[in-house]
Amino acid sequence: MAFFKKKGTQTGENLNFAEKEKDYEHMLIKHRRRMVVLVIFLVIVAMAAVVCVKIFLDKRVYENYEVTKIIKMGEVEKCKFYAYGDGVLRYSNDGISYMIGDETVWNQAFEMKQPVVDMCADYMAIADLEGTTVYIYDKNGQQGEIQTEYPILDIEVAGQGVVAAITKSDIANQIEVYDKDGTNIAKGQTVLSGDGCPVAISLSEDGTKLAVSYVYLENGAAKTRVVFYNYSEVGKNEAGRIVGGFDYESSIISRVEFVTNDMVAAIGDDIVTFYSMEEKPSKANEIKINQEIQSICYNEKYIGFVFKSESILNQYILNVYNLNGKKMLDKTMDFQYSDLQMKDNLLIFNNTQQMYIISVDGILKYNGTIQEGIQKVIPGKLENRYLIITNQEAEEIKLK
Repeated sequence: MAFFKKKGTQTGENLNFAEKEKDYEHMLIKHRRRMVVLVIFLVIVAMAAVVCVKIFLDKRVYENYEVTKIIKMGEVEKCKFYAYGDGVLRYSNDGISYMIGDETVWNQAFEMKQPVVDMCADYMAIADLEGTTVYIYDKNGQQGEIQTEYPILDIEVAGQGVVAAITKSDIANQIEVYDKDGTNIAKGQTVLSGDGCPVAISLSEDGTKLAVSYVYLENGAAKTRVVFYNYSEVGKNEAGRIVGGFDYESSIISRVEFVTNDMVAAIGDDIVTFYSMEEKPSKANEIKINQEIQSICYNEKYIGFVFKSESILNQYILNVYNLNGKKMLDKTMDFQYSDLQMKDNLLIFNNTQQMYIISVDGILKYNGTIQEGIQKVIPGKLENRYLIITNQEAEEIKLK
């Protein structure tokens, strides 16, 4: 007897399995698509939430404040204070200390007649005007001590402790640059054959680049030359480490600042020039100044100027530019201030009794009296948190 396979039955089973496999793959693709759509939706919602919160915070204004903490500071009348690290740097003619809240992290006593201070990232340096010793600190305490060859007129510190100083000899002013361990990196007279005088210096945060403004006389007229040095491998083969220089025939550049590690602002009486300097300098843009500058503030995004106004009602004009030279704010104001700071997108003015806070967008965030008086305002990490140094203590306040 012959036996035959029922091939039709087996073929049907194969087709049924293939269809199920195809359906499964189709469902898997649909599931993956749904997951992708869901992830995209959640990302959009999260981004929208961030934007909404930012808009809310940017436009939020404050009318009052509450004291959240009182910190006993001892005698503060003869002291100066700066925001530093996670706390406050306090110094006077008698010494220096770093405080976080009630705790003194470190302190050091010394005697100075007129302290000169500079800070960059985690490092700060202090020296006595016309002295020859520079003390270098970070958040852990003293990290170095430098002896300059000549009396100090000004100092700059970089983010890893390199210090540059303008010093004066009997012949001419000098530029002296040292590592934090006291090793001399550069020293010498001006590059202008003794005819020029360095009036302003600035170090990049990484300590490899230096900008110097020299004022010199030519045919009886004062002129300026801004000279750039590079102490990395880039400037190794350049004479005097000089990698660029720019002349100003009719402007006196009284201030130079590395506003970022690779961007320098040269600030004069009638002009501000931004130089890009990753390795060698090139002119990026300029701002023409038509009024007398009263105050300057800057950070890594903006530079602000306060000018004297001719108006009786609004005595000041406030202008803020981004680092591309675009004007972001042009506003008149009548607030009489003694100090000005810039934190993120906020300009913080104060006198001995009041604070006036305005954003780069022109929103007046706060304008009010601090009942306990003000010696110094230290901005907190949040835009509505501040440490107010009064004549007797420190108060942490929250604007509301």
